[in-house]
Amino acid sequence: MYQESARYREELQTYIEATYHLSDSKLVRLRAEPLGRPGAISQDPYIESTPRYSSERRFEALDVPAEARGLLTLLGTKVGGGLLFDPPYAHQASALEETLRPPFKDLVVTTGTGSGKTETFPMPILGRMAVEACKDPSGPLQATGITSRGSVVLSQYPPRTRMINLPDFGYSEQTVPHGIRCA
Repeated sequence: MYQESARYREELQTYIEATYHLSDSKLVRLRAEPLGRPGAISQDPYIESTPRYSSERRFEALDVPAEARGLLTLLGTKVGGGLLFDPPYAHQASALEETLRPPFKDLVVTTGTGSGKTETFPMPILGRMAVEACKDPSGPLQATGITSRGSVVLSQYPPRTRMINLPDFGYSEQTVPHGIRCA
């Protein structure tokens, strides 16, 4: 990045010198010195990276109902399509525990860009659907998500909708038609 920045500064200096041509060689030298000085026509890049989000506990270690834990763990495997990242980030794990255990809580998630905020919301929905599917395996499962950002719905929910209709992977004799292992 620093090499690119230096190249851009050199190109800008070349542009200035070509656009504002001087015939006197002494003036050309006098102008070149301040143009080449750091900060005269460009600044060094300032790079500030966000801290790495921690992932400490796998889905199987979360304090959530067994049905939810089983489905989330499955969705984090190759067999489950690798649709979720296991282990989840710490704020995602906390959100799952706060929303899937009584007293069920509402969420407000505020973390930086690329932290998995958007994915934090469908995971508890999937967990609750797993619990409900085990209560009544014959009934259809349905969830409604409301968001203020249409792009989030389009980018996140269609893939998540497909994972609700999981085939029976046969990893347990007590697997309901949705592919969820009931306790």
